[in-house]
Amino acid sequence: MAARIEANLLIANVNPVSVAGTVQEKVLVAGRPHRITDEALHPVHYHSEVTPHAFQPSTEYIDAHNISEQELSQLIIQHDSWMIVNALNVGNTIPQLNIHTILNKVRCPLMLIPEDCHTTDFSTVSYLADLRYCQLPVVRYLSALAKPYQAGIQIAHLPADGLPDMDQQYATEVFSDGISRYVKYDNLFFNNIKERDIHKAVDIMVHAMDTNLIALVNHQYHFRELLNGTIKHILPAHVHVPVLVFPN
Repeated sequence: MAARIEANLLIANVNPVSVAGTVQEKVLVAGRPHRITDEALHPVHYHSEVTPHAFQPSTEYIDAHNISEQELSQLIIQHDSWMIVNALNVGNTIPQLNIHTILNKVRCPLMLIPEDCHTTDFSTVSYLADLRYCQLPVVRYLSALAKPYQAGIQIAHLPADGLPDMDQQYATEVFSDGISRYVKYDNLFFNNIKERDIHKAVDIMVHAMDTNLIALVNHQYHFRELLNGTIKHILPAHVHVPVLVFPN
């Protein structure tokens, strides 16, 4: 992913080194953007298939197992990080760090990768939002992330609790006039989800619509419903794809 979006890597080991001298599996990764522009975000090959002329990320490792949430947050901010990546593992927690607290202190989104995830490419990104409160900066960020993969971005409209459904014609006008005209991405579309149970809706998106990345905004309705309002060391059992949580 770093090669595709032309980002350098900062790998922070947040677990102590084992007795044998090997680093435990769970790490926190912060990617620093090389240059996030339309010209820079061209598709490149992945892993060992990177061409000699493609961007090759530099990697910096730091020992972060003994620093506080505040210190790690400042480290992420100081490196102008574009994304935090946290691999989740039910048997490998970070007792001294609350990743949700860190997200509340930084300006970049957090990608949560479930333990059983095997995704290496993105074909469809689904942004869960009430269309009336859809955030343009989030959509623009997703377009920059999706473009190297030529992935589709779906604005999945699920009304927030207590708000009525939107008429299809009105919702289409809001999407066209308020969102798509301001985002230069051809593969951006809108889906008026009728299923009000967010867990069932996500299951349909993943298994019937080939969604392999879910995006939502911290503290908002969909975050509270899907993740019970907090980020833990494991995602809900039915979520088998990465979840990208944006700061609010």
